[in-house]
Amino acid sequence: VSYIVLSSGNLGASGALYLADLTTHTTSLVRAWNNGGFDSWIYSWSPDGQELTYLSSDSSGLQWHMLSGGGDKVLSNLGPVPPRDVNSDVDDTMVGFSADGQYVAVETTMTQGGGGPTSPAPPVQVNRVADGSIAYSRTDGSMAAWAGAGAHLYFSTTAGVQSWSPSGGVISASAIQWIRPTASPDGSRMAFSVLNAQQ
Repeated sequence: VSYIVLSSGNLGASGALYLADLTTHTTSLVRAWNNGGFDSWIYSWSPDGQELTYLSSDSSGLQWHMLSGGGDKVLSNLGPVPPRDVNSDVDDTMVGFSADGQYVAVETTMTQGGGGPTSPAPPVQVNRVADGSIAYSRTDGSMAAWAGAGAHLYFSTTAGVQSWSPSGGVISASAIQWIRPTASPDGSRMAFSVLNAQQ
């Protein structure tokens, strides 16, 4: 089990990520930070537990990392997070690995520009775990989640839910625009919310 401890509940607090082994009852430090900015608590483990992907954030902006036995690699500079109101129906940030552990993805609507000239990276990006190279990216999209066997990333766009896979590219999965999708443990189903247009 992994967990985060913060020095205070305030943005900018120092913190650390720990890993607890429930068999040996030991705890080890995975990483620590002195000043955690926006989204600096977001992370995900690979299916085999050998790699960690996480976000770090400070006054210069948001960075996407992958930590493994080979070291800590910055996969992308996602740009600054400007102060603004957050719309929980469309704003989202996630990082995660595909079911086969071959790909890792980031999705965020929080950085400035959304892939435009003021933002170095697009809001949806998939990298290969083996060498960190970019496998897919796009300049729009939010509410992403991995599901299914292999590597299938689903994300919402103005045209509805799209799906990307390394073998099939991008296809339309649904005309709905979902909110907060979460895959079942076996990857065969997806739970999500939709906005009630009547309210």
